[in-house]
Amino acid sequence: MATKAMLSAATAELEVAEADVVRYRALFGKDSISQQAFEREKMAERAAKAQWESAQAQVRHAEIALRHTVLKATAPGILIDVSGNVGQVVAAGQPIALLADLNEWEIEVFLPDGFRLRQRPRLTSVTERSTSSYAKSPAPQMPPVALGECATPSKNVST
Repeated sequence: MATKAMLSAATAELEVAEADVVRYRALFGKDSISQQAFEREKMAERAAKAQWESAQAQVRHAEIALRHTVLKATAPGILIDVSGNVGQVVAAGQPIALLADLNEWEIEVFLPDGFRLRQRPRLTSVTERSTSSYAKSPAPQMPPVALGECATPSKNVST
């Protein structure tokens, strides 16, 4: 991983800069170098520390981004549509799949006019039309699954 290599390089640079400051402090204490040379080394140490902190932040950011690359559904279902391709880079929150919930079904039955059922069906709702009877329960769809999100069913329907 490139970010870990950057962190290793920044760590090495910081260690060198810290060692240089220790050496320059001793030389400055003996009046062997100017104050300007000593302060330049202290500034180099601060710059190396800032680079190290930046590299650490980039590693943390990359680790968090890596954790958000797995898609998980909270309910069993069937993939109806997949709009993403293998290897494609997608933004967080971009829908890439549509999952049908196996717990919810839509049933449509067309019957001739005047047909009467002996027993009323046990469904969520029944709507009669002039030309046919139409029994409906919630559609077997869930919202699109997006990178870093999980799809959840709105409710369970028992028939």
